[in-house]
Amino acid sequence: MQNIQQENEGISPLKGHCSGAMTGMVSLAACVLILLALINGGRTAQAATAVRPTLDLKLAGPQTGRAGRALTGIRVSLINPGVAAENARLRLMIHDGADRDLKADDIKIEVREGKSWRAVPLEPLDGGAMAAIGSDGSGHEERHQPGGFTIPANWNKLWQLRLTFQLPGVYKLVVAVSPDNGQTHLAPPATIILEAL
Repeated sequence: MQNIQQENEGISPLKGHCSGAMTGMVSLAACVLILLALINGGRTAQAATAVRPTLDLKLAGPQTGRAGRALTGIRVSLINPGVAAENARLRLMIHDGADRDLKADDIKIEVREGKSWRAVPLEPLDGGAMAAIGSDGSGHEERHQPGGFTIPANWNKLWQLRLTFQLPGVYKLVVAVSPDNGQTHLAPPATIILEAL
């Protein structure tokens, strides 16, 4: 019993809880229970911080338009059926079906805010173009910043988009919800194929 006591005194989480003379198996059992609670408590805290709510992201609308004219009616809906989630941005990635390298001025994206349409700045990325929508009225300039709009519990959000493709072709639009510039997704990304004639 003395060897067990000396070994346990060297374990820092037990100091103050089980130090001193142990006079029976009850004291040893109590120390083991405290150690298990400390270990399990740490794991529980880690698991709780790693869990994120799963959100529902949908993308729909007309799939054919004319080059040089706005394709309206594209809708992105985000539903949070559970607890509040961390602030995030709606990230949009567009790639050309013919593998042309797109420039930012080849495409125009606008989002409806109230009664007006707001341009969403694009930047070239991996041969395509990328944009991010944050809080209404923010100007959507901070594409690579963490955070963005709030996602309260039991929340539904609908974004209305219009896209103008300057060049005829087939395009793939992918939308995702991310709190950290795309490393983490709060919902599975949604995709739609669009054609500009």
